Amino acid sequence: MGNSGSECTFDGRDIYDAPYNYGSGSKANRLRAFLQKEENAVVGKLMGDMLDYTGGNGAQQEVCRLIVGRLLKDGPDPTAQTVSEHKERLSRQQRERSQALAQLN
Repeated sequence: MGNSGSECTFDGRDIYDAPYNYGSGSKANRLRAFLQKEENAVVGKLMGDMLDYTGGNGAQQEVCRLIVGRLLKDGPDPTAQTVSEHKERLSRQQRERSQALAQLN
């Protein structure tokens, strides 16, 4: 995730764009919105890049890497027959991420 001044981008997406305006609009809240709204493959890539950036290791990082692997496997559904099926799947993923984030608070 690039960060220069008020710009905070990842893979061509800027968390200061309107779709990511959440709560107080802070960078942390915008990142939460990004994690909730984007597809699992995008979230997994971001999390993997963040883990690479921190360079840490240990049990917690290993658990995070397992989560990243699961998110990356859960990319676009090649069996989805319609746009509505794909949107339904994205909506379910967003609900699941929202519930997981709520449990962290």
